[in-house]
Amino acid sequence: MKGVPVPSRDTLLSVLQQACRTVSGHPVPPLDEHTDLHTLGLGSLQVMEMLVIVERELGVRLMDTEVAQARTAGELCDVIAACGPAVQMPAARTGQPSAPVSAAGQRPERADVTGTGHGDAPPPAGDRQRGLQAVVDLVRRTRVASPYFALHDGRPGATTVVGERTMTMFSGFDYLGLGSDPEVMRAAKEAIDRYGTTVAASRAASGERPIHRSLESALADFLGAEAAVAFVSGHATNVSVLGHLAGPPDLIVHDALAHNSLVQGAELSGARRRVFPHNDIAFLDELLTMERRHHRRAIVVVEGVYSMDGDLADLPALVALRERHDVMLYVDEAHSIGVLGPAGAGVTDHWGLPASVIDVRMGTLSKALASSGGFIVGDTGLITHLRQTTPGFVYGCGMAPSVAAAAHAALGQLRVRPRLAATARRRAELFRTLARDAGLDTGRSSTGSCVVPVVVGDDGVALELAARLGERGISVCPFVSPAVERGQARLRFFVSARHTDAQIHDAVTATAALLAGTGDATADSPVPQT
Repeated sequence: MKGVPVPSRDTLLSVLQQACRTVSGHPVPPLDEHTDLHTLGLGSLQVMEMLVIVERELGVRLMDTEVAQARTAGELCDVIAACGPAVQMPAARTGQPSAPVSAAGQRPERADVTGTGHGDAPPPAGDRQRGLQAVVDLVRRTRVASPYFALHDGRPGATTVVGERTMTMFSGFDYLGLGSDPEVMRAAKEAIDRYGTTVAASRAASGERPIHRSLESALADFLGAEAAVAFVSGHATNVSVLGHLAGPPDLIVHDALAHNSLVQGAELSGARRRVFPHNDIAFLDELLTMERRHHRRAIVVVEGVYSMDGDLADLPALVALRERHDVMLYVDEAHSIGVLGPAGAGVTDHWGLPASVIDVRMGTLSKALASSGGFIVGDTGLITHLRQTTPGFVYGCGMAPSVAAAAHAALGQLRVRPRLAATARRRAELFRTLARDAGLDTGRSSTGSCVVPVVVGDDGVALELAARLGERGISVCPFVSPAVERGQARLRFFVSARHTDAQIHDAVTATAALLAGTGDATADSPVPQT
């Protein structure tokens, strides 16, 4: 600031924190340099009010064009520190602008634009474009081959073929190794012979086939629910169902690390959307205490196993909040069904709770169940409502018979071979233990999960490390900002029941050696340490 002392960073963050709390009327987690402004839970008008408070408290004039570029609290602090003293408040600050600009530079149609989730959740279009371009530029700067859209050949399993080279596969989530199981493939082939390759209509029209009903009945029975409905896409399941279940009178509260599909569904619904810090049950409790009474219904949305971090939602604590605040509990079990629990029946199996404690239970067919698509299980009334009214189901073409048959057969294999889930968990625990013993940062990855990140921090390091591992015949995908928070770049290893101890040892040893700078002798230089 010109002519006046620049406040300390802590002071700037404190002013932002207090301003956010003042205008929001609900708890706000502590801000730090990396806090994504989209996770503060503010509508666009509230953002304007917050900035007015900041201007008044610090004696600065903030320009919308500069504020719009700030994505994090640290970046907004930079903007504030670079501003001169306030001379006159801009006219837009004293009245309600016709098209308010949020701190993220987005002009929303609704005045309730709130948090995004882990990096899987969508920033505004402009930020998305800048973020994607940043990844492209980063790949160019590191001079490594892009790790994305690699052409894989052959069947899924513990190995894959890329460019005619056989590699150990840690970048796919065929957790139980059923993607190339003979019984699963036979069922898919027989379904094609009987029904053809498509049902050629929505299921409500003429696309209903016996295999659809058999699959849904088996899913409901396996998960202890009254009924199930299957969709053609896991991502579309969350978007369509969550977007359909709630409306403007309602409240949706989701974990800060919720998957993109959950955030998209919440946005589509038009409901009031709030974000709570990852797995922070106390914060969620306080937020619901303040917000629940103002809404017709409330839905709390979490994941059974978080796909980027590999940790678990605290289901018993969430169930207690469900009863205390009269909310619906929506659990995305994409990465937990088939893996968690003695029988592989997901979070309720893992925690020893009845299936009825979850109101809406979502799962995918593309992971442990070796096919493609998504599904919802719940009570008969809910499933009947979704079957008859959900736009993504009623107006979309039905699932291909071969896809449904493959999932049905995979579920059958899980039921007759219950040790598959335990084998997958044991393999993942071996990876986690070896990685931690080798000094690798596996983040929050929890026992029971088959998702094991290796957090390296720097985006460039993650890209180069993935490339070097590829040279050693290990396929693993890097995740960099904006897919994850800045400074949290990682490789994400998916461990399956088909991986051998030797493959796991080799992957951990190679990763640790490359990070330590003692790895692949054919590389031009070691991967820099973080």
